[in-house]
Amino acid sequence: MFSGLQITNGQKALEQKYKAQMLMTEAGYDAIAQEIITSFDQLMLLKEVDVLITDSEKRLNKEHQKVVKAIENGFAIPYDRDKIKLAMLELESKRAEVQSNRDLLYFKLEELTGLPKEELLQVSYRLEEIVLEDDAMAMNRKELQALEASQKAYEYVLKKEKGAMLPKVFAFGNVSYLNAFHTQTTIKDLGPLGDVQLKSNHLQLAPTYAVGVGLRWNILEGKTHKTSIEKAKLDLKINENKLEDTREKLSLLQRKTKADYDLALKKIGVSRQQMTIAQNNLHLASRQFEEGLQDVTERLEAENEFYKQSLNYYNQVLSQRMAATELLKANGNLYQIIVR
Repeated sequence: MFSGLQITNGQKALEQKYKAQMLMTEAGYDAIAQEIITSFDQLMLLKEVDVLITDSEKRLNKEHQKVVKAIENGFAIPYDRDKIKLAMLELESKRAEVQSNRDLLYFKLEELTGLPKEELLQVSYRLEEIVLEDDAMAMNRKELQALEASQKAYEYVLKKEKGAMLPKVFAFGNVSYLNAFHTQTTIKDLGPLGDVQLKSNHLQLAPTYAVGVGLRWNILEGKTHKTSIEKAKLDLKINENKLEDTREKLSLLQRKTKADYDLALKKIGVSRQQMTIAQNNLHLASRQFEEGLQDVTERLEAENEFYKQSLNYYNQVLSQRMAATELLKANGNLYQIIVR
């Protein structure tokens, strides 16, 4: 009837412990989600690289045809043709490397998602920077919530142990009866009757009932109770320290990832300008090479520089997206935003 609230507090402690375990399981979802997003982003980067290689091949093939005609007319030498051909072979090598990396990424995504490659091939999007809303900056780490749930569990355990020192009130009930088979009893010397023998195949007496209320109070186990209470207090304090330490570390991680995210956004603007300048220089170099104002080496340098700056730009976009997902993961919001 009354257990010193031990049963109630024990049940609540188990509920909070189960909640903490489930939250820790969910905490791993963000890391998996980030790995999948990064793998898809790398695939989209390779798609942009394919475009860069194809465009560069078209321009170099056009220049190669011009040089071949110029050699036939005596206006160029085979050295110019071979330099362009070598640059085209390097692009073929890069294309093969891209394909190899793409195959590895699809294999990795098959393992992570459990989806066949045919379905993964249908995923396509433009590689652009991720701009986060303010609500994505709120702290929502499952590890922190799990420790908070554990703290409540330890508090209920402490209440449970304190309740063990209170008296227990209980109710009881009992029903009993006599049921005998094949009995035989002899009563001797009953006067003129002499000995009397009583036999029965089945003897049953009416049942008896007993109900009541009891009280139990273990006042001589104070040391045991005190030890249990001290242990519960110690566990509560340890978890409280761990909670505060985790909260402080996550706060520092949040500030760091936010700074990395802001810096990555600024770098994208710089990389975009560098790519634009390299593209303008490439157009100028192509015209000057066509008019004979530049040699083939300078023309190829402009081509390589444009490829380099373009690749640097897309790599910077990829880095910014990784910084954004890292910030979301640090706040515990990555998986929730994806499934919304």
